[in-house]
Amino acid sequence: MSQLTFAGRENFQAPAEMVYAKLLDMDFVAGGIPDVVSIDKQSDTEMVCKIRPGFSFLRGTMDVRFQVADRQPPCKATMSISNKGIGVSMALVTTMEVVATGDGSTCEVIWESQVKELGGLLKSVSKGLIQGAAAKV
Repeated sequence: MSQLTFAGRENFQAPAEMVYAKLLDMDFVAGGIPDVVSIDKQSDTEMVCKIRPGFSFLRGTMDVRFQVADRQPPCKATMSISNKGIGVSMALVTTMEVVATGDGSTCEVIWESQVKELGGLLKSVSKGLIQGAAAKV
């Protein structure tokens, strides 16, 4: 499989320091995860969620681990995300940079997620189908 990368830029009407703190707050991150069945916060930098994804090529539940791998306050961070389910697995690394804009009351988040590993049935799913499903989320 060729490298699968997702990236984007998002603007927020909030100071960069506040947005940076929220992006690394496991309780806040958990609130934005679709299809969550349960959440087990391991520490301030790690949690495991059980999700039931609504994608046609994934059935059943998956365990998804979120871990803050690197913090470079006040603006950069890296998060590792891995998941396992019956017959599927995936590992991602997401980098984020929060940049103050304007007078400092707004900011932009520049992010990139790279799929590092696809296992099981996900190996046979086309890159286009995965990108399309991710775009919906």
